[in-house]
Amino acid sequence: MRALKLFALILLLSGCSNVRISSNTGDWVETGFRAGKVETYSFEELMSYNHRYLGSLNEEYCHTDKIEPAPSFKHLERQLKADAQELGGNAIVFDPCERLSNYGSCTTLLRCHATAYAIDFDGV
Repeated sequence: MRALKLFALILLLSGCSNVRISSNTGDWVETGFRAGKVETYSFEELMSYNHRYLGSLNEEYCHTDKIEPAPSFKHLERQLKADAQELGGNAIVFDPCERLSNYGSCTTLLRCHATAYAIDFDGV
C-alpha cells in the first residue's frame, strides 16, 4: 500500500512538471514601485522649485460592464505617475479627471491628463 501511494505521488508530481503559471503581478508591482517615486504637486507648488518639463501624459479606461460600477480614478492616476517616472520625472501635476457616460462602446469612460516634471531638489 505504501509503495502505491509513493508511486501515485511521483506520477502526480511528474504530470505537473510542464505546467507553467503566468501572471501580470510583476507589471502591477512594477507600476506601483514606479508610481511611488513620483509626488503630486499643484502648479503653484511646482513654481517654487527648480523644475524641468518632461511631457504631457494621458490615460483612459473604457468600462463596458453594465452591472458593476466603473472603478475610481486612482488606477489611472497611479499609471500616470508610473509613466512620469519612466520619463525621468519625480513630480506630476494632474488636471481634473473626467467621467463620461455612454461614450461610444463604453458604458463609462474614465480619462485623466497630467504633466510630468523633474524637480531638482539640489538647486532649490
